[in-house]
Amino acid sequence: MAGGVRWIELTIASKNDIPIYCPAITLDDMVHFLSFSNPGLIIDIAADIRSINSHAVYAKTPGMVLLGGRVIKHHICNANLKVTR
Repeated sequence: MAGGVRWIELTIASKNDIPIYCPAITLDDMVHFLSFSNPGLIIDIAADIRSINSHAVYAKTPGMVLLGGRVIKHHICNANLKVTR
């Protein structure tokens, strides 16, 4: 997948309990079509944003590694701005 996340990154993240977020997926009709091919698919953006904020607030040292960027970059930066250290 050109410019996207490869399976190896997803595998490494999974093995190391690193969360992966993709809030931009809700900006498209793909969710509608994905729900047909994946019964039981649940995408809870409110829970994801709450999780992003919690990771930033409770992290010993905040930081981010971005593969790509765009929408998620803004969510993570905003979450880190809310933290006073």
